[in-house]
Amino acid sequence: MNNRAYAVDILRGLAIVGMVLSGYIAWNPDLPAWLFHAQLPPPSFVFDASVAGITWVDLVFPFFLFSMGAAFPLSLGRRLNRPEHYEAVRGQKVSVKLYRANENGVKEFSGILTSREGNTITLEGPAGPMQFELSAVSTVRLCDDEDLFD
Repeated sequence: MNNRAYAVDILRGLAIVGMVLSGYIAWNPDLPAWLFHAQLPPPSFVFDASVAGITWVDLVFPFFLFSMGAAFPLSLGRRLNRPEHYEAVRGQKVSVKLYRANENGVKEFSGILTSREGNTITLEGPAGPMQFELSAVSTVRLCDDEDLFD
């Protein structure tokens, strides 16, 4: 089953096409002004800071950055749903970052990953076993820092 976010893929593809086109357009004074940056208007192509406005050329890179930023949580969230990723790191030191919708905000816990059963993962921490529901977990990563266990 393919659970891709096609809207994000399309936006990213259009942004890449736009970046290629905006970089490929020749500096021809006969072309319309909307094909260039607003502050570099034809026919002279001299920078004029007094010109207000933006054109599509100014928007393609922000659209690309937005589409990449929107794709990261989608791809990471899907990886957390795969049991084989938890089996690969069982018995190793991991850090679990939780999102909580309260005044405490984001919390991070660390410990030895002991199991994943259904929608729950279990860590063995300094204060004993801790269980977390996957719906509250934002990231699970391997720890290299010993100070995470202080």
